[in-house]
Amino acid sequence: MKKLQRIINWYFSGSIVGAREYLEDYRSAINVLKETGKVLSEHVGYGCERSSGVQVNVALRDNAWVDSANGLIIHLGDATTGGGAEAARKIIANGHVLGLQPKNAKVSTYMTDWVQSKTAPNFSIVVYENKEQLENIVREFASKVLQQHPPLAGAYIVLEGGDGSGKTTQRWQLIKHLREQGYDVEEAREPGGTVRAESIRTILQDTEFEKSDKLDSFSELFLFEAARSQLFARKIIPALERGAIFASDRCFWSTIAYQGFGRGMNISTIDVLNNIATKSIKPDYGIIIDVPPEVGLAKITKVEFGKADRFEQEKIDFHHRVLEGYRFVAAREPNTVLLQYVDGIENMQATIREKVDDFLKENFKEV
Repeated sequence: MKKLQRIINWYFSGSIVGAREYLEDYRSAINVLKETGKVLSEHVGYGCERSSGVQVNVALRDNAWVDSANGLIIHLGDATTGGGAEAARKIIANGHVLGLQPKNAKVSTYMTDWVQSKTAPNFSIVVYENKEQLENIVREFASKVLQQHPPLAGAYIVLEGGDGSGKTTQRWQLIKHLREQGYDVEEAREPGGTVRAESIRTILQDTEFEKSDKLDSFSELFLFEAARSQLFARKIIPALERGAIFASDRCFWSTIAYQGFGRGMNISTIDVLNNIATKSIKPDYGIIIDVPPEVGLAKITKVEFGKADRFEQEKIDFHHRVLEGYRFVAAREPNTVLLQYVDGIENMQATIREKVDDFLKENFKEV
């Protein structure tokens, strides 16, 4: 049975003013990182030219790649340094961040405040004098990160979408395809996947007590996170540790779509709780099926309760907000495809298989 080994990912960010005198330093740091894997983003700022040989990418979506990186390296070349948004994002997820400061260069006050903060134990700023010293610092940082926090070997793949989008059927078909190729595949749905998580699922979906004991929005949110935490601890993390593929029907993106956009809850609060429940593990690849609510709701099967569940019974405006939430997720999250719904299981499945196969070949080795 095939096992996977993840290819290590790093993220590099230089100065937002693109100070050209540091381009050689940027390239040196990037080359060292490529000794152990690949650099998801070589984000070097606005003023740099493509002829320099350094990839220029300052698109807003580029920042999302920092979530998939094992570590973030930022170059602090002058007082108006870059890397602030990326560093904040990585620190919130308890990620490792290294700031490279050329000797005698000034660093923004907010950067030095961060490194002194007890809430950012994995953030450090190191001063270097020359190219050789810079390379040694980056090499030591990369080695330390991989030694202290070995990356999970396997791949976490998610099928998402609103009610009636066909994601469950598509996931089953994808799992069949992956197993036929010889991969070790585990699967589950959210909420659910373990005995305790399935019990929570029943509470969340059943309409029996909606009149006498309606679920408060925060109670609903906490129940989702409790089920999610149990699933990650008992199934997802062990599967990824052994190099398997874990194929999930929904993930924390549903909470952003349903509770964040559908219920109108604070997205930042949801992000924090999601990070806690998932141990900051995000899907490696996700496909979100974009289906108009009117089409999806007409196709629900009502298998579990013999009637529409709590969410399926919500008004159509709620489901339109959920769809808006999924489109927000697709724009924000890396390695996420928003796939338009079409009739015919085979047509959608062919596209899904092709995209997943390509992703696995590019980001994982077989062992």
